[in-house]
Amino acid sequence: MRHQDENHISRRQFLFISALAGGGLMLPSAAAAQNSMQMPMASATSTPQVKIGPAEVSLRIGSVLADVTKDKTISTIGYNGQVPGPLIRLREGQPVAVQIFNDTDTPEFVHWHGQFVPSQVDGAGEEKSIVVSPRGQVSYQFTPRPAGIRWVHTHVMPGSNLYGGLYTGQFGIVYVEPNHDSGSYDQEVFLATHEFDPFYSVGEMEEEEGKPEDPALEAEVKADRTQKSNGWEVEYRTFTINGRCLGYGDPIRVKEGQRVMFRILNASATETIELALPGHEFHVVALDGNPVPHTNKVKVLQLGSAERVEAIVEMKSPGVWILGTPMDEDRNRGMGIVVEYAGRKGKPQWHSPGKSDWNYLLFGESKPAVQPDEVIPMEIGKINGGKADSTSGQSTGNLTIRASRLRFSRVAGIDSLLSTRATTCTRCICTGTTSRSQRSTEKRHPV
Repeated sequence: MRHQDENHISRRQFLFISALAGGGLMLPSAAAAQNSMQMPMASATSTPQVKIGPAEVSLRIGSVLADVTKDKTISTIGYNGQVPGPLIRLREGQPVAVQIFNDTDTPEFVHWHGQFVPSQVDGAGEEKSIVVSPRGQVSYQFTPRPAGIRWVHTHVMPGSNLYGGLYTGQFGIVYVEPNHDSGSYDQEVFLATHEFDPFYSVGEMEEEEGKPEDPALEAEVKADRTQKSNGWEVEYRTFTINGRCLGYGDPIRVKEGQRVMFRILNASATETIELALPGHEFHVVALDGNPVPHTNKVKVLQLGSAERVEAIVEMKSPGVWILGTPMDEDRNRGMGIVVEYAGRKGKPQWHSPGKSDWNYLLFGESKPAVQPDEVIPMEIGKINGGKADSTSGQSTGNLTIRASRLRFSRVAGIDSLLSTRATTCTRCICTGTTSRSQRSTEKRHPV
């Protein structure tokens, strides 16, 4: 980045100064002229401002005391003194300078999830990226792309340490502004879900029972459900949205007739989540930051660890509602946020959405797939009862592979992987663990 004459300020600098004055927002989109809800953050300390000059984005890794409820404070590690970290808005194709400070005593990786960036700055150990040394700092530059909701998070593998990696509060939403945005909504809301207070349990947390796609596996799955796990499972005592438990902090304020764009990140270390808003539908327009081939409406959203969903909700059911998980236990532990219509007061209401209507096939194209050169039957899933893991000393269960159909074909000299139907994926690459919802053969991610 070239230094400017101190008596001259460019239009780009002016936009940065205006946006960053709020502590982390960059380059508002064309839709920013409309209402934009800034993420309410849990923070017990003042948030360092992102500096203008050589670095346009500045992240400081350090201790955070996050007030998740009126009477409960979580001690964790986060970015810029808050959980989640500051919302970072970048412009697609415009280079950005980044500066990262590590105020902890352990080395860290800062991973720019979902972006096409050089391996050196990707923030992943397996890519031989730059390490942010203890009490050290690094500076670099990259060009944000593609457009859409991305995120930034630690890429330290915690293994059995429930106080490291993504069990901490080291994450934040990154929104890469498209060069052309139709802005067909009146307000945008950024939400990040995350769990705290993890602990090991030999039991399984409650989950929706699913039926496998392959009838031949049904008996095996039923038998597995009656089997007592001899492996450790990770459970949580505290669930949050934007660093707050349900009922604490400001509600999402809307007006009747508005079209609200929800940009949602599941920043969990292990959990697949579901979200519903009683009396409303989600018109899903993008998954993982990428526009879906076919938009569709659902009552319930489902997000695996690290997944993002962008969906428009038409506000046409006035009241005070809970946007939260259909799982009562998790919602009672905090997984929800209040949605309040203008002029409406009272106790937030919750009604069960019924059986989930989520299915990834709703958003795909119906045209025939390219014929493969070879078909390899596979299905990936966990079956309890495995032997102890030699590296951690914990019993983690067996990983079985069978019964889905993976298609391999060569297109324009590039090997591509296609799938005739959805299949389970781990999604938990940042922790090396599997979530309780991922153990259900019904809850699947497309390859």
